[in-house]
Amino acid sequence: MKNLITISAAFLLFANSAFAQSVVSKSTVSVSNQSLGQEQLNKKNYKEAVKYFTACVEEGDPLGECRVGRGKAYLGLDEEGYATANFAIALKTNPKNKEAAELLAKYKNKNDAPKITSEGIKQYQKLSAEDKKKANDVIKAQEKVYNSGK
Repeated sequence: MKNLITISAAFLLFANSAFAQSVVSKSTVSVSNQSLGQEQLNKKNYKEAVKYFTACVEEGDPLGECRVGRGKAYLGLDEEGYATANFAIALKTNPKNKEAAELLAKYKNKNDAPKITSEGIKQYQKLSAEDKKKANDVIKAQEKVYNSGK
């Protein structure tokens, strides 16, 4: 019986040690990817920053810091929609994340309205009369949804 207790205790120590190493290892990798992402963000290498922050998010981002970093990198790539989505998720993950709240407030409203581009106008002009009517119906529906949120 004494041997069984010794073996059980040794197993528990080993299991706890392996679990602790796993947690420390994941935490270290996450911090490393976050640091590398921040480094790339500071260098304005936005695509690389997105890659590192994405790896950090995939490893676990309980405070939302990796999503805020990825959102900033997306801003650098002029992808405000992706940026605001990351800020919103970061804030939902951690409602005390002030930076996520500030960035979301700053960029959310700018991104809500539908955007009309010169390329979109060119494509619209190429449409048949029937397709233009369908496109107008879609535009009206989008405007209705957008204006109902105000």
